Amino acid sequence: IIGQSMGGHIASKIAQNQLCEFSSMILVCPAINFGGMFHEWVTSIIGPEQRKNLTDGQVVSVDLGDFENWEPFPYSLALKDNFLSNNLTGTTIPGRFPLRIFHGFQDETIPYKWVLDLNLQDLYETDDFEIRLLKSVNHSVLSCEAGLRAVTDTLNELC
Repeated sequence: IIGQSMGGHIASKIAQNQLCEFSSMILVCPAINFGGMFHEWVTSIIGPEQRKNLTDGQVVSVDLGDFENWEPFPYSLALKDNFLSNNLTGTTIPGRFPLRIFHGFQDETIPYKWVLDLNLQDLYETDDFEIRLLKSVNHSVLSCEAGLRAVTDTLNELC
């Protein structure tokens, strides 16, 4: 199974819930537990009035600036609760499959330090675990030659 960005979180949820068997997992700039980090970021960029409205249970429109060129984003505590109910921290993802994680040093969407801070080696049961940081690559690992080659070579190695 291969998952990129939020697909990395989804692939991990599939593994956690043992929805299917697979022989290996490749995650590319995985947005593991992105919801909790996203909530912290959103609450840090909104103003006091929006923060109060959010706390009061209202939906607030959040201008995410240049983040992925998104339009203003409707955000609510219900969305935060949904994010957090799907959090993987504190769980164990079963399986002894090879796991390879690729991340770009230049990734500003999901900074590689976020991923390293999650101590993913403790989240996954497997001992066959590697994180590969690609120096000159951003979040679009699969859109650049070096990233695509690294993932393709690993896929060929694992198959």
